[in-house]
Amino acid sequence: MLDNEAVRGPNRNPIALRDAGIAACREADEGGIELAIDAGKLYQLLVGGAVSVTDFRCLDHVSKCRVRTLCLRACAHRLNEGVAGTARRRAMERPS
Repeated sequence: MLDNEAVRGPNRNPIALRDAGIAACREADEGGIELAIDAGKLYQLLVGGAVSVTDFRCLDHVSKCRVRTLCLRACAHRLNEGVAGTARRRAMERPS
C-alpha cells in the first residue's frame, strides 16, 4: 500500500472524504469508498457545481472544518459571479 506522501505528493494537503456509494455500484462492500482529494480540486468542483457537500461526508473534524470553509468560499464565489453577470447585463441593456 502507498503511504500518504506517495499519494499526495510533497506539497499537497488533501482532505479525506468518504463516498456514500451508489446503490447500483454496491457489490460486496457497503462501506463506500475512502479517498483523499486536494483542497484546490475540491474547491473547483464545488464552484463548478460538479459536487455538493451532500454528496460526501468528512472522516474527521479537521476535514469537516476545512470543507465548510471551502464551501462558504465557493458559495461566495458563485454569488459574486451572479452579481457581476447581472451588472454586465444591466449595463448592456441601458440605452446609450
